[in-house]
Amino acid sequence: MVGGEPYDYKIRTYWYNPSTNQYLDAEADINFYNYYLKEYENVTGLIVTEDAASVCNGTVKLEWNQVTEPSIPSTYTLYANIDNEGWQVLDNSISAMQYTHTVDAADLGKPIQYRVDANGDDYLNYSSIKTGTANTECTTAPTNVVATLNGDVFDISWDFTQVGAPATAFRIYRKIGAGSFEIIEEDIDINDRLYTDIAESCIDHEYKVEAYNQCGEDGSLSTTSGTVYKTMVFDNVFAYQDDEYVNHADFDASKGYYSTKVLLEWSINPNKMADVDEFEIYRRKSGQSYSLLTTVTSANATYYEDNNTEANVFYEYLIRAKGECNAVVEYSDTLEATGFRYSSGIVSGKVTY
Repeated sequence: MVGGEPYDYKIRTYWYNPSTNQYLDAEADINFYNYYLKEYENVTGLIVTEDAASVCNGTVKLEWNQVTEPSIPSTYTLYANIDNEGWQVLDNSISAMQYTHTVDAADLGKPIQYRVDANGDDYLNYSSIKTGTANTECTTAPTNVVATLNGDVFDISWDFTQVGAPATAFRIYRKIGAGSFEIIEEDIDINDRLYTDIAESCIDHEYKVEAYNQCGEDGSLSTTSGTVYKTMVFDNVFAYQDDEYVNHADFDASKGYYSTKVLLEWSINPNKMADVDEFEIYRRKSGQSYSLLTTVTSANATYYEDNNTEANVFYEYLIRAKGECNAVVEYSDTLEATGFRYSSGIVSGKVTY
């Protein structure tokens, strides 16, 4: 018998009749057609090359050992199973022991099963099954990137549809003021469409979102979200609760303590001090309108001496802090205080008690 050649077989049953000493047949054959003697051993040594150069150029490289027993086949057939849809022939006349599969764009990023058969003996000499995945850089950018203020944070949202080489994660880029875009977060799950960033007050923020995979990215960075900023929350500058839960609302004017001035004193919420550029102090006499008395340009100041007062006259004072947020002037809460100075002079002559 020759390996690879077809053979036909017939099987007929007989039984022996001892009384007549005859063999009788069933007059019906069981036929077996085109049976082959296996000519080749199974293909061995199938490997899938997983180096970055192979994986990221959209191809899968395969290699296997030459079949030598009992003879050498002239060609091989490579099969692939994609998305578990069944085995399909990629090439049925491979003469070498290697093959490069250029994967369709729709199948990039998908695990693909492979197996090899030696041709020539009509017998399935399959190799073991190996899995490979081809990919390229992600080329699809997120769209509709929007940044909105949500309390003390910025919410960044976007849309994304997988096209071509699939992305596996997102990166967030941020630009503050006149600076440059920098990565602030990566490895964001590919199913996420929202990122939250702590909002810094009074300065422009812009965001971009980039899709990428293990092969990198190529033109998959979104356009900018547009400018968003958080205005200054300029309350509780004077009225606040400290770390020991003591309430403060301190703005005091001296009441007859001095003969030449009225001393104004105040305290500042330490968490708001950085927002203060200056203080405005207003003054009036009873029944009159307030007018600006002075502007204290030191943000660390906690007192002011009003040296332009009349003795024994009550003055009403207002104080407020002023700051600028993204070219917009902001004012704090306002406190009131009342004070006066006493009169003084030189008395000559005899004083009798």
